[in-house]
Amino acid sequence: MFYIIKNLKNSSINQISEELGRDYRTVHSFAKEVMKSSEKDNILKKLLETNWR
Repeated sequence: MFYIIKNLKNSSINQISEELGRDYRTVHSFAKEVMKSSEKDNILKKLLETNWR
């Protein structure tokens, strides 16, 4: 989950799912929930906007 969150800004869902060996729909569903939650949670939004590299 943390890998998905960390890489959402710089990678496609397809690329992340391939790197993790997970189904595209699973990764997409989780990423969608994270993005939806970030709209409501200012701290999460700031974390997603931060470049963690």
